Amino acid sequence: MNLRAGRSLGGGVVWMTILAVEILAGVSVTPERADGQEVGPERGSLVVVGGALRDPDIVRRFIELAGGPDAPIVVVPTAGGAEEYGEYCSCLAFLRENGANDLTVVHTTDPREADTEAFVEPIRRARGVWFMGGRQWRLVDAYGGTRTETAFRQVLERGGVIGGSSAGASIQGSLLIRGDTETNAVMLGDHQGGFGYLRNVGVDQHLLMRNRHFDMLEVLEAHPDHLGIGLDENTAIVVQGDQAEVMGQGYVAIYDRNARIDTGGDFYFLAPGDRFDLAARQASRPGRTWRPLDRVERRGRDGPPLDSPGRERQSIGDPQAGPVIEPYGAVFEVVGLEVPVDLEREYRIVFDVATSTGEPGRVNPGINSVARFLNMHARAGVPVERMELALVLHGTAAKDALREDPFRDRYASENLNADLLRKLSAAGVEIFICGQSAMSRNLPDQELLPEVQMALSAMTIRADLQARGYQVVN
Repeated sequence: MNLRAGRSLGGGVVWMTILAVEILAGVSVTPERADGQEVGPERGSLVVVGGALRDPDIVRRFIELAGGPDAPIVVVPTAGGAEEYGEYCSCLAFLRENGANDLTVVHTTDPREADTEAFVEPIRRARGVWFMGGRQWRLVDAYGGTRTETAFRQVLERGGVIGGSSAGASIQGSLLIRGDTETNAVMLGDHQGGFGYLRNVGVDQHLLMRNRHFDMLEVLEAHPDHLGIGLDENTAIVVQGDQAEVMGQGYVAIYDRNARIDTGGDFYFLAPGDRFDLAARQASRPGRTWRPLDRVERRGRDGPPLDSPGRERQSIGDPQAGPVIEPYGAVFEVVGLEVPVDLEREYRIVFDVATSTGEPGRVNPGINSVARFLNMHARAGVPVERMELALVLHGTAAKDALREDPFRDRYASENLNADLLRKLSAAGVEIFICGQSAMSRNLPDQELLPEVQMALSAMTIRADLQARGYQVVN
């Protein structure tokens, strides 16, 4: 084998490429966008593993989806927590043992390094990316909102594959499960935004081995519209478009507030070989033909099955934007309100937004919540002048404060948050960015929207606002 290795002078970046002399044939698998696709990737594939990966069939499937043994594959061990990973990193062994020949380790803990073209160069040529296990928040801190995160997503856009095990599974959802920096026992911690390859999905891992199968229920209480997926060890789902297939040696749990077991259970299991439509949220099992799983009923949370002939559906209308911020912040009219809105109160609220969507071309829902607050209370009769609101952006959300041109240069997409932030400022909302987040992500003041004020830190400005009587909303 030929070995090529490189290291930045600061020691923060390590990459190495192993390229076999022998040329082996490989077949590239590039799925087209599924008709009506809305959850999984529009192009490319995902391999999402619940930890303790030992099944060679899963590894070989990942290599096949990347294009075969000679396809360039990047391995990201950052979640493991070490400062450096050398040329003999054990993270390469499972791929090498299953035939992969062109392997590159990419690692840094510094988002400024991750935001450079030199760092992302190996990813630009990759057909596959694999995230190793550890703590998923480390991936967000190192790569969230950088050129590297964009380059990861572009692997999918080229028809490649992204895979990962344990932390590398959870990072693929838009809602980051067990992302707290203090402990992995907290389901929704101080990092809640993943890389979003699976939209409106939270992914848990080590499910049965660590008795975690009830933990996702609290997540759905907070996010009832989301889909929860729990993966046992040595078990995977392979996702193309909105279609997922179960592989491996264990089970996958599905958590869906609109589906329950006929005896009232809040989740159900898929076995190896089962398939799941992520958009329709419909499971099927192989036989002479594919058939729905027994005993799983689509239903309202406390009512009869959704497809019951006698079920009556009550229309509550569509959410409406305005009257303060348009076309953002759409809200529903509440029928049968029992807790009156205080029209005389002074509402002094600071919104703390630490995560981005993980998906270029989408408005950050945390920022949109400020517009929703203004619109819903104005519709309820609260005068706009009685709402003194502030917004603090930090973490991966800091990039959403960029002007359009710098954002486009960095992420090859439009910053849809820029227009919303301007309208919020025009409505009297004070907007701040954490200086620590901005500096760590190389976001200089001259590239930020003029409506955004640079604070020393998110902690500092929150404390200042609380001293002025503001209440914090996360």
